[in-house]
Amino acid sequence: MRIWLVTVGEPWPTDGDNPRMHRTGINAAFLAARGHDVTYWSGTFDHASKTERTGRDVEFDTAQNYRLVGIHAGSYQRNVSLARIRYHGAVTRRFREMAEKRQSPELIVVSLTPLELARAAVEYGKARGIPVIVDVRDMWPDIWAEKLPAPLQPFRGLLFRPFYVDRKKAVRGATAIIGITDAAVDWALDAVGRKRGPRDRGFPLVYPARNPAEADIAAATEYWRGLGIGSKRDEIVGCFFGTFTTRVDFETPLKALAQMPESLRSRFKLVLCGQGENEALIARYAAMTPQIVHHKWVDAPQIMALMRLSRFGLLPYPPTLDFVRSLPNKVFEYLNGGLPIFTSLRGEVEALFDAYGCGALYDDGAPASFQALLAGYAGHPEHLDVLAQGAQAAARTYDSISVSTAFEAYLSELSV
Repeated sequence: MRIWLVTVGEPWPTDGDNPRMHRTGINAAFLAARGHDVTYWSGTFDHASKTERTGRDVEFDTAQNYRLVGIHAGSYQRNVSLARIRYHGAVTRRFREMAEKRQSPELIVVSLTPLELARAAVEYGKARGIPVIVDVRDMWPDIWAEKLPAPLQPFRGLLFRPFYVDRKKAVRGATAIIGITDAAVDWALDAVGRKRGPRDRGFPLVYPARNPAEADIAAATEYWRGLGIGSKRDEIVGCFFGTFTTRVDFETPLKALAQMPESLRSRFKLVLCGQGENEALIARYAAMTPQIVHHKWVDAPQIMALMRLSRFGLLPYPPTLDFVRSLPNKVFEYLNGGLPIFTSLRGEVEALFDAYGCGALYDDGAPASFQALLAGYAGHPEHLDVLAQGAQAAARTYDSISVSTAFEAYLSELSV
C-alpha cells in the first residue's frame, strides 16, 4: 500500500543520534519495513526543542520505502499560544498545496490534532475516494475550553467555533476513527454525534523496547552515580524525563518532598530530566532541596541507566478531560523500563493499575497525599518489588510489535 501518515510535533528519525520516536514515527518505520510505501508528513519545526530543523520545505528518504516530507511553516515558543495556532494554520495551508502536486496514496492516517490539518487530510481523501483514518491523540478544543475562566464558559461555543467546525468535518468525514484508547475514540464520536462502527477502535501508543549498548548504559550509570544518584543502597529513586509543560502538575510532588521531615526525605531522590515552560519551577525546588535533581535532556543510554537505578516513574498528570481518557506515552516508557508508576491520574491509567498492579495513586493537588504515598513505601520498600513485577507483566501485554502488527492488519482491511 501507498500510505500517508500525517502529523506535526513528533520527532524525526534524523533528529540526533538514535532519537526516541513517537506514534507516527514508530508506525512509519514498521510499515515501511513490512514493504509498504510510506510517506511521513510533518512540520520542520521541532516541537520538543522549539527550534527549526531547516528553513525550507524538505523531502528525503529515511529508509527503503520510507520518505519524510517536512513542511516549513514558521514556529512558536509556547505550547498554548496564538503563535501555535497560526503555525497550525500555516502547516495546513502548505499541506493542501503540496499534496496537490504529489501522487495520491491509497490510504491516509492523520492525527487529531491539529484539528485543521485533520480536516484538510479528510477533505483531500474524500475528493479522491481515498480512505482516511483520523487518529485521536488530544481532546482539542475541549481541553482549552475547560481552562476558560468561569465568566467566559457560556461563550466557549462562540470562542472556539472554528475549531469545533474543523473537528466535526474531520471526524464525520473520516472513513474510520482510531485513538490511543477506546475512551479517546468514544470522546471524538460523541463530540460530533457519530455512532461507533466496527472500524472505529483504539490502538495504544506503545514504545518499542530500546536497548542501547550495555557499555553505553554502564557509562551512563557511572555518570548518574557521579551525581549522587543510586549510590546509596536504601535510597528510593524516582524519575521523570520529558517536556516540563505547564499542563503537568510538577508542584504537588515537588512541594511534598520539599516539606517532608528530613529523616524521611533523605530516603528519596527525585530526578527530573528535560526542559520546558515549567523549568524555572523545577530548578527552584531543586536549588532548595538536595533530594530533588534537575537535569537537562538525556539520551537513550542515560534514560535506560536512570530507569535501572530508579524504583518508580513519576507521572504527575492531573485528571483533566483528555488525560483521564488516555494512556500517555510515558506510561509505556516506564513499563518498558520495568518501573512502577506513581500518578494522580485516574481513568484509563487507574484501570491499568487495577488490571496489573503496576502503580500507585496520590490525590491531585494534595502534597500530603504524595507524602503519605512515599512514607508508605519507605516503610515497606519490598512492596515496590511487587509493583515492578506488575509493570513487567503489563509491558509484556502491551508489546510494540503486537500492536504494530495489529495496526497493519487493520489498515489492510480498510484499504480493500
